[in-house]
Amino acid sequence: MRRNAQNVLLVLVGGALLKLALTGADLRYVKPAHHWLVLAGGGVIVALGLLAIVRDLRSGVPQHTHGSRSTWLLLVPVLTILLVAPPALGADALTGTANAARQSAMPALPPGEAPELSLSELVDRAVYAPSTLDGRDVTIAGFVADLDGAPVLARMTISCCAADAQGIKVRVLGGGTAGHAPDTWLRVRARLRPGSATSENGNIPAVEVQSATVIPIPANPYDVR
Repeated sequence: MRRNAQNVLLVLVGGALLKLALTGADLRYVKPAHHWLVLAGGGVIVALGLLAIVRDLRSGVPQHTHGSRSTWLLLVPVLTILLVAPPALGADALTGTANAARQSAMPALPPGEAPELSLSELVDRAVYAPSTLDGRDVTIAGFVADLDGAPVLARMTISCCAADAQGIKVRVLGGGTAGHAPDTWLRVRARLRPGSATSENGNIPAVEVQSATVIPIPANPYDVR
């Protein structure tokens, strides 16, 4: 591969990262805390590629090198990102039959008719502090999925990036997801069914749905813990 082709390829790789970061599409793959790392990484790679191009043009360095042809494979992810960015993980990626609950101090719910909770917080409260949900409606959001033939509202949670994603699931009672296709995003007002989250059922709580509204896919589709 010629040196100038290598440098242009470097610029394209950095440009693909910048495109992800500037459009917010990187949140399909990494958590928000890493957004600036993607942006900075893309900027550095583009700068290095441009500096190499300018340096070679000024120095008259011979352009032919004997690099491996496999270097061209770098074009595959670049073109994928630039032309068809893969979507965030959804119902097809939902595996396993248990939730990973996290024990921590649980304060009382904030005031209001139906305070908004993440699915992971709802699960944590249902498993370790169910009394904080007694008699209270909450608002949760997630995508429609199927778990062993039963409807659930789910969201993927990530610690670092999409590679370590795990599914957080809440069983839906009362027909709240009826008529909605898998991967449809809903905002649901619901109430926990007491005692529904147990180790025997994989710490998956059940909620009685009061109302459900279709919403667009959030800019940050993951439930970050």
